Amino acid sequence: MIAVLLATHLEARPLLERLAAEPIPARPFDTWRFALAGGGLIVVSGMGAAAARRAAAYALDQPDADRVINTGICGSLGGGEPGALFSVSEALDGDAWLAGTTTAGVSLPTGPWMGLQRARLATVGEPVFDARRRQALATVAELVDMEGFAVVSLCRERGAACHLVKGVSDLANAEGHAAIIRNLPFVCDALAETVMAGLTDRASCPAP
Repeated sequence: MIAVLLATHLEARPLLERLAAEPIPARPFDTWRFALAGGGLIVVSGMGAAAARRAAAYALDQPDADRVINTGICGSLGGGEPGALFSVSEALDGDAWLAGTTTAGVSLPTGPWMGLQRARLATVGEPVFDARRRQALATVAELVDMEGFAVVSLCRERGAACHLVKGVSDLANAEGHAAIIRNLPFVCDALAETVMAGLTDRASCPAP
């Protein structure tokens, strides 16, 4: 079973509507069930790596869950303008890289999103709105977010398949906060359409 993991309700809303997802009450994370392509779950984790990791673990603890799709907005470090969609090819811990404690990333399969551009993603604990951090991270990644690597690393530990599909909401600069507010609705609409199309082609999602 597929679990689709998003950080916020605003990011999840277009997908929930398209999938006519039904809420499941009394869960540790807000959770919905959908019937498309054999069925699956949508889970809203909350923002940040720690929340995303806990939500991914919760999702994979559900019966028959064996893969996670993490989708949502990201900043661009040179990977495209707002509205561009990407399938993540490699995820890395951006904070650890900036601190010089690791250079390793985790490679990811394309899955059913073969038509999307591929890009590397750095995950950080705080939004990137300053030029110095942006310039440094841009040497190792084209995109930046706050959840992706945490989901990938948890899935790797669990032996579960994982795909990251991200949409650019801002350019990770001083205007980033205003850009996120302005661009989030149309970026999340585009992500929902793209993710839903991929869910109909489950044969393209490799088993763990």
